[in-house]
Formats: sequence, structure tokens, C-alpha cells
Amino acid sequence: MNTSSADTAPIVVGIDGSSHSSRAAWWAGNEAAASHRPLVLVHVADDRHAEPAGARRWGHGAGTTLGPSLRDDLLAQEVDRAAAGHPGLDVTTRVVPGDPVGVLLDSARWARMIVVGSHGRGARHRLLGSVSAQVAQRATCPVAIVRPEPLGGPGHGVAVGIDGTPDSLPVLAAAFRIAAASHLRLTVIHCISRAMRAAHRTVTDPAGPDLGHSEALVTGLIAGLREQYADVHVEIQVRRADPADALRDAGAEMDMLVIGRHDEGRHTSSSTNSLMRHQIRHALTTIVVVPTGVQEAGAEDEPAAGSVGGGVTTEPTKAT
Repeated sequence: MNTSSADTAPIVVGIDGSSHSSRAAWWAGNEAAASHRPLVLVHVADDRHAEPAGARRWGHGAGTTLGPSLRDDLLAQEVDRAAAGHPGLDVTTRVVPGDPVGVLLDSARWARMIVVGSHGRGARHRLLGSVSAQVAQRATCPVAIVRPEPLGGPGHGVAVGIDGTPDSLPVLAAAFRIAAASHLRLTVIHCISRAMRAAHRTVTDPAGPDLGHSEALVTGLIAGLREQYADVHVEIQVRRADPADALRDAGAEMDMLVIGRHDEGRHTSSSTNSLMRHQIRHALTTIVVVPTGVQEAGAEDEPAAGSVGGGVTTEPTKAT
């Protein structure tokens, strides 16, 4: 499968045998089918520490290695789960030696999106596992961290949080693509925080940025995307609120939350990435982290089977 073009870059999902990764496989299958992309299931293996052939103890955390027989059973099961209801979906499995974070970060160089499951400490804390967090904070393509299904059932579409700068454009583009492919409404949230009000306060405008002016700014930012994705119903929300609180509240009501991640060292990176890390830890819904200022996802070729870092790849499977 050649993925040298971003238009054909696959959705890649990490599989480790846990219930969290099983839900991630299901979510990734839906996303791949909706966006008309191939799906690659990646399992990280180290046969030096493999489980005995008879030890059917699935549900381990990321990085726990299964023996070849159990691994084949697991991948076959997850292929069926991901492809369910999607006839013709192109599904490939890949077994790669190494550590989960390194393998998934390497996969991000040729993937359109990386999908991982969340590993929590329980419903009360809602903290995500270290693999999910590390991949989301370092990958060069969007990363979806799939939460368990909300107790209230489906939410109210996709929410995207933006800071109103040009760096918001890749984040907005990803949110529009996801909303369009999934036939979901999109809510664009821009918050005027206390710090922002203080930074922009003037003698003639002691209250700081005006809500109407900020809404006009957001409207201008999304104008081209709104035209490109004319079928997506869009709502703009500009709030005088703390961004972390606003996005947390929005996430509780949405099917998905999309946020950006800036390169470290940039003048806007500190506050934006602090917000990103907060949402990764406390997200109440599936969260998609979109890096800004990096090479277009899928610009590199997928490693050939058996190559260094490529692992073992099965032949593509067409769902029936």
C-alpha cells in the first residue's frame, strides 16, 4: 500500500488487547470508512517477553506482549471489530517490535491519524494512560484518544477549541474534515480569558477584547472552510471564560473534542500546550490533538513489510 500522498494516508490504530484499544479499533474503523481511507492495525511485540501460548489473559495495558498464536487471534478479532458494518474497508495488520510510544510516533510519519485507547484510573479520576498522552504530545499527525462511550450516549457533535490566531487553521481544518466525514455538527469555541483581557486592555477599551469583534475574527478564520464544507452545520461560541473550563464543559456534551498543539519554544506554545495537557488528562469524551506547524501527515511512505521499523505486515483484508 503506497501512502506517499496525504490523500491516501491511512488511519493507524494501536492494538494491545485491552478493552480500551478494542473501542479504539471500532472508532478507527468508523473514521477510516467515513473518510475513505485504509486502516492499519498496529500491535507492538517483543517475543522475548511473550505470554505462554495458553495464557489467554487479554486486557493488559499497552506494551504487554502476547505469544504469536494469541497475537494472531487478537488481530483477527480486532479486524472484525473495526470492519463491522463497513463492506470494502481496506484493513491491514502490522506487528512491530519495539516500545509502544516509539512505534506509534514512527507510524505518525506516514499516517493521516493515529488512534489510541485511553487507559484510566477509573471513572472518578478520568486520567489517560502514559502511552496515549506521550503520543498525543509528540506525534507529527493528529492523534485521537478514544474514551469509553459516554454514559449519556451520543453527544452533540464535534467541538473545536481555538485561540483565534492563524495557528488555529490546521486545527479548524481537521475539525471540519472530521465533522463532514462523520455527518456531525461543529461547534467552534473561542475563549477570551482573564489573561487575554488584561493583555489587550486599553484606556479606550478597559474591558479588553469585545465579544463581537472576536466573533468576527473567528468568522473570518473559518470562512474558507465553511465554503469548502458547506454541508457542515457550524455554530460559533465566543465566551469570556477560562479555556480549560469551557472546553471541559463542552467535552462533556460532545462526541468529540478537537484541540491544537504548538511546537515547543514558540511564543504561543506555553499556554496552548498547557491547555492541551489539561484536556488530555481530564477529557470526558474522545479528544483529537492536532499539531500545528508540521509537515502534512502522510507525506512519507509507509515502511515495507520486513523493513527496519516495518515489522510483519499481513496482506490487506477487504471487509465483506
